[in-house]
Amino acid sequence: FVVFYTPMNNKSLFISVILGVIVSGATLYYAFRNVPVNELISYLATVNYWWVMPATVIILASFCLRVYRWQLLLGKDSGML
Repeated sequence: FVVFYTPMNNKSLFISVILGVIVSGATLYYAFRNVPVNELISYLATVNYWWVMPATVIILASFCLRVYRWQLLLGKDSGML
């Protein structure tokens, strides 16, 4: 697969990563601000984590298929690839 890539300089990459961490942290805080930590930990201990691997494989396969679909839709001559 050929994936569309725009090169970033180090400063813009650093700013992008920092903003992503800040937004992710704020969103996680907002989502879990009223959840008791002890109950969350005890619930996570009961989860069957064997379902995580197949779900991850399905998500990655879906992403790769969408990339391939967009490459077919845009074509090689569009200048986007």
